[in-house]
Amino acid sequence: MKNSLCAPGEDVAIVFARVPVPGRVKTRLIPRLGAERACALHAACVGDVAELVERALPAARKWLFWSEAPGPEFSLGELGLPGSFGFALQSGLDLGERMGRALEQALASGAARVLLVGSDSPTLPAAH
Repeated sequence: MKNSLCAPGEDVAIVFARVPVPGRVKTRLIPRLGAERACALHAACVGDVAELVERALPAARKWLFWSEAPGPEFSLGELGLPGSFGFALQSGLDLGERMGRALEQALASGAARVLLVGSDSPTLPAAH
């Protein structure tokens, strides 16, 4: 399934996130928390949203779409993501275009249904 997010008829869940790099995420919180703690908060949010998606949609194909390619300073193991997640890169000029392209890619792969959620909603009730 090269360039395919799923097999035809499968459900797809996509989590959008920025790569957790100190000084580049949660920048509005840096004055209060510092770059390292703000980054740790972001990484925790990404992990929590991934766990929420895993629990709520166990049968769906799950993808984490990064804002950019992770660099050597990033360790995927630090996030503690469920092993069921694949990884892809967002593409587009702004958030709306990037979301639209991810949805189009999933639907073009034959997805029956697609959920796209951001990483800033770790307490979002699964029912929503």
